[in-house]
Amino acid sequence: MRGRTILSIGIGLLVSVAMAGCTSEAPTVETEQIHGVVESVAQAFSIGDIPAYAAGFTDAGLLDDQDVARADFLKMDPAEFGGLPVKITEWGDTVVDGDKATAEVVMEIGDTWVNGYTLHLLKQDELWRLDAGVESDTYSFPLPDGVTPVDVELIDFAFAFDDITEAPQAFDLRNNGEQEHEAVLFRLDEAHNAAELVDLVLSSEGPEGPEGVEFIAAASALPGQDARLLLKQPLLPGEYAFMCFFDDTTDPGHIHLEKGMVKTFTVEESTS
Repeated sequence: MRGRTILSIGIGLLVSVAMAGCTSEAPTVETEQIHGVVESVAQAFSIGDIPAYAAGFTDAGLLDDQDVARADFLKMDPAEFGGLPVKITEWGDTVVDGDKATAEVVMEIGDTWVNGYTLHLLKQDELWRLDAGVESDTYSFPLPDGVTPVDVELIDFAFAFDDITEAPQAFDLRNNGEQEHEAVLFRLDEAHNAAELVDLVLSSEGPEGPEGVEFIAAASALPGQDARLLLKQPLLPGEYAFMCFFDDTTDPGHIHLEKGMVKTFTVEESTS
């Protein structure tokens, strides 16, 4: 979910311009300020306002989010930033501890999927800002009634899960590897074997990916961390693949996909 992925649209961090939920207790002034800065960051992303987006982060937080320093981020082409609608559908707990805080949120991303995150914030000069670690904790929000997740294990460098027998709507990720991993879900217009699929993606340019490969959703997890990925609708029949585009920290210049971190699966037509 950072600049190092092929999806340079900031997936997994951003939140809505509209706050649809709150904690079970009445919000304090600090909580309202925290929610407000999260909203302002989301609004800035929605309209491609790079300076306003950067203003919502500490230097460490912006570097953690974008993998570039503030000065370089401010030089980014606005046409290459933003454009993905994201909204908060629920707030979990917001906890303030001196000049530090965490805020749990459930985010509806685009028209496709939902993630939950624990955002980390730091108060500087009387203003709350998103800080480093904003993606480091994942909030495992409750699933809708009747939705059973598929368990997906992330290791160095592979995805492991049981055969999928019916259209899934949710995935529970567990990173049992030594490195941070992501699960980026694609739908294939036609069947490709894993080697062909990797070649297609690695040879493509831009966040939209190659022809015949449709981006669906994504989530990431640090070592030992869980993450939950909920789709707004069950997957349609067809061919799908999970891929990981994070850099290999033990082999600079190479990404996990090049090491074989891809797995395809088929959703069959329902016979019921």
